[in-house]
Amino acid sequence: MTGTMLATLSMLACAGRNVVPPPERQAAPIRISLERRPCYGTCPVYTVRVDDTGLVGYEGMKFVARLGTVTDTASRDSVRVLAAALANGGFFELADRYGFGEPTCLRYASDAPIVITTITTGGRTKRVEHDHGCSGVPPQLIELENRIDDAIETRRWTRVQPRH
Repeated sequence: MTGTMLATLSMLACAGRNVVPPPERQAAPIRISLERRPCYGTCPVYTVRVDDTGLVGYEGMKFVARLGTVTDTASRDSVRVLAAALANGGFFELADRYGFGEPTCLRYASDAPIVITTITTGGRTKRVEHDHGCSGVPPQLIELENRIDDAIETRRWTRVQPRH
């Protein structure tokens, strides 16, 4: 057989098969949101979200420098690093709620803000509601809340420095 005939036979043999390359492994989606709710005084009220594409969404509602919605972008790498830091910092091991009447709230002072943090990463989702009027909250919870603000640089819209 000549080289041309071999090439033609090879093409015909493969023509009946659907050769589909294996799908690319898609990483599990990452979504992180932080919602700061009002207190009795002038606590900043806003929500910020970021996902694995780097899309940042902010909505300022009260006592912030920027009211309304803003969209921006963050680097995908910084979102992955933030998600890993939250997961490795014990976020998934925290209680779901630190609020009045919960065993996780040792003492309670009213009129403090509530912060709701939700994270989806590695195929898991965790939501933690944290009433800042509760004492006895694991210190890493406040650190993780502030880490989200730091990573997304919410100060540019809120003008509020996170408490460390």
